[in-house]
Amino acid sequence: MITKTEVVTPPIPCPDLPPECWETILSTLTDHQHHFEHLSLISHRFLSLTNHLRHTFTITPQSLLSLPKFPLRFPNIKALTLPPSCQNLNPVLIQISKSNLKLTHLNISKQFAFPLMGIRELGKKMIKLKTLCCLKVNCLQDCDLVAIGLGFPGLEEIDLSYSNGGLVTDSGVVDLVSKVVHLRKINLSGNHFISDKSLVALATSCFYLEEVLIFDCDFITEDGIAWFIRNCRNLNYIGANNVGFPSVNRSLIDSFVNARRLSEIHLSDSYISNELLAFIGEAGLTLKKLSLSNSCGFTFEGLFFLLSKNQSVVYLDLEGANFLSDDSIVKLCKYLHSLRYINLNSCSKLTTSGFSTILAECSSLHEIHMEKTNLGVDFCDSEFSPSRQVKHLNLANNNNLSDEPLKKIAISCPNIEILDLSLCVSLTGEGIVDALQNLPKVRHLSVNWIRTIDSFKMELDLPNMEIVQAKGTWLVDDALLELSKRCPRLLHLDLQACSRVTADGVRGVVENCKILREINLKACDIVIDDIIAWMVFARPSLRKIIPSSGFIPNNNKRDFFLRHGCLICDG
Repeated sequence: MITKTEVVTPPIPCPDLPPECWETILSTLTDHQHHFEHLSLISHRFLSLTNHLRHTFTITPQSLLSLPKFPLRFPNIKALTLPPSCQNLNPVLIQISKSNLKLTHLNISKQFAFPLMGIRELGKKMIKLKTLCCLKVNCLQDCDLVAIGLGFPGLEEIDLSYSNGGLVTDSGVVDLVSKVVHLRKINLSGNHFISDKSLVALATSCFYLEEVLIFDCDFITEDGIAWFIRNCRNLNYIGANNVGFPSVNRSLIDSFVNARRLSEIHLSDSYISNELLAFIGEAGLTLKKLSLSNSCGFTFEGLFFLLSKNQSVVYLDLEGANFLSDDSIVKLCKYLHSLRYINLNSCSKLTTSGFSTILAECSSLHEIHMEKTNLGVDFCDSEFSPSRQVKHLNLANNNNLSDEPLKKIAISCPNIEILDLSLCVSLTGEGIVDALQNLPKVRHLSVNWIRTIDSFKMELDLPNMEIVQAKGTWLVDDALLELSKRCPRLLHLDLQACSRVTADGVRGVVENCKILREINLKACDIVIDDIIAWMVFARPSLRKIIPSSGFIPNNNKRDFFLRHGCLICDG
């Protein structure tokens, strides 16, 4: 008999999971870092966790205003991209150098000038920087390369390509590579004043060098490339163009016999002989990537021999190889079972039959580019094998591609995430919608300049759609409303030159797309300018608006909108 009252002690609640466990869980739940934004809205706890999870960050013109607070909010950033076309990047880099960030990757591409002072200050603190991208930095000079070498001797990857008005010479390259001796990858494309001397310095000073890109380097000769291939012991990837005119140099042909580690070759816009392809095939290389885009001089026989000797190719770019036919694709595919990427743009003899063969025979293929072919011809005689591995399909500019073959392609490739149908003028809006209903995973759709598109009447949602590019279509407001309701996760919408769109349609998109970040209304001439202010305040997620033509905000208005997080470009 119980003589005293039992006291039931409530169970002790489970203690909160440690941050490490939460970070593992959140990382598993999201595919892309921009999805952290949605999680961060749940609670202050999740906001703090997602801030610590972010390792890459792109600073926009809007976020420059809060730059001092940025390192405190995202303390674990390792890779940083700065906004292009800054008037003066030096203060930004100096500010970053004063933070506690430990950057390993920095991208300062497309700047008006090289930020010499900022790079010098950054070099005193960011000693672990491994990658520096200076693509299209105007007026790059030898002294800038000297500063890079002094500040970041641990660099492993550097991009110095296509400097407008730049004057980089062999002297600057020689000085740089003498300091960055652990360099693995370098892109010197578009530097018109460097010569074979730079290649000699690279091969001599950088033992670990694996990748060199030298497109549009006018004074680099075939003899220099041949010497470099023979003497760069760890060379894995070489890319060049305009090689072989008027004929292929014998020393270049012979050099591939010595390039045992070479697995990626990119020779675009070049004269490629069958003899060169035969030497590469016989060299015993483990070739993984081959690009001969827009090159001439070789035939099907030379290509067939090379691929028969290198059946491990995963990336193949044959853009502009006009000799390729459906029958030749059947023969080549016997050796392409490992292929994951193929570019057959401008191979005008290829029809639906060739495309069907590729789907059937290349079971590992993830990405297909077939612009400007005859896809759509011979449709009635073609059957498509199920190809669930295909994620990216570019069929732009195929005039003969109509609704029925597109639907069959969509049924065969249900896991497509990126689809480009731009300038496929035989397609209709109804046909595109029918295809999309079979593509639940599509997140990026391009239907630019298809004038027959005026509606989007869908029965099912497209829950993963993030980017829609519909330039020059005849979309009307009702179609926009339907699209915005069916694409709840839409981030980017391009309506440039959609002459039938009005402010009512734009208003519907802004109201329905809760996380919309960018919208392009350039040349949407009947969209009134007064709607811009309403858009900024009605949808706080907006980061960039390109208004209709003729709308040029004054500096006060631009700064006002920028303080609210949205960049208004000139119309």
